[in-house]
Amino acid sequence: MERTHPIALRRPLRRRPGPDPPVPSGSLGVDTTMTTTTTPATPELLARWAATPPPVGPETDHERQRWLSRLADADLRARVFFTHDDDTVHALLGLHRFRDGRYRLGRIRTASPPDERAAALIHAAIARARDEGARLVGMRLPVEHATPPILRAVTASGGRFDGGRIEFRRDLRELPREAPHGPLRWREARDRDQTAALYVRTSEGSDDGLEPGEDPRETVDAWRTGPLRCAVHTGSLDGVPVALVCAHADTDGPPTWSGLAWMGLVPEARGRGLGHAVHAHGLSLLRRLGGTVYHGGTSLDNAPMRACFARQDVPELCRFDRLRWDLP
Repeated sequence: MERTHPIALRRPLRRRPGPDPPVPSGSLGVDTTMTTTTTPATPELLARWAATPPPVGPETDHERQRWLSRLADADLRARVFFTHDDDTVHALLGLHRFRDGRYRLGRIRTASPPDERAAALIHAAIARARDEGARLVGMRLPVEHATPPILRAVTASGGRFDGGRIEFRRDLRELPREAPHGPLRWREARDRDQTAALYVRTSEGSDDGLEPGEDPRETVDAWRTGPLRCAVHTGSLDGVPVALVCAHADTDGPPTWSGLAWMGLVPEARGRGLGHAVHAHGLSLLRRLGGTVYHGGTSLDNAPMRACFARQDVPELCRFDRLRWDLP
């Protein structure tokens, strides 16, 4: 039902009218028609960026500072690209490396609507991913960042539209607390193989499900061993496991961000009104973990999951285009 990274809907990228993109040159994809330069991160560039206005888009000051603090990780810092000139840092973009040759482009951080300078970052990041042997790169592009220069850069670098996503946010303390009783019986998921098998089953037929080549056991391990506080529960109906929910909370705030890395039902348990109970249990886990702000999302066409957000009175925050690069 809910997933944090992009998956394939296999639809073509939506092109917007406009001139052809400039041809990038050099290993970092620098646009030679401009005076700006696209380079990897340096301490001086990070310091200059930290002093710039907040980026365009739905990002809080805490999220911005948390992202900057993560750049103490040298492996991540090596994949952050800036476009800048002598006086100004115009934009930056991070390339995140996961397992099995999968990478993800982060949010384009810019204090103005993305232009050709920001678009050069996409060429730089995709070139680095190719050099490192990536097989798949995904990206969530906020609709306010889908400017003609960005869309042209995506097309020129081999990317394609991969479906829409909608995200929601609300203070957990403002959300209604539903009664804990119901048909599902919950317990902590302790067995790795059983949890992975249930993850596979709850992914069946879901747009937000298991990706081709993804090892569900590694995903379950990543849920539990990451830097965030975590709780993974299974829900049973008449003694049979039919639901799975993984809750994460970052308590380094304030505010303390929290979200559901995964929630889902096996196919035979869907259409019976149980999704609301799964979502409500996930919210209760977030409260136990110390979360105060709930940030969730789902595919734009996932009507049941959107109904869960509506029933819990979680308002829409923003919409994204999911993009995908399948690299040889």
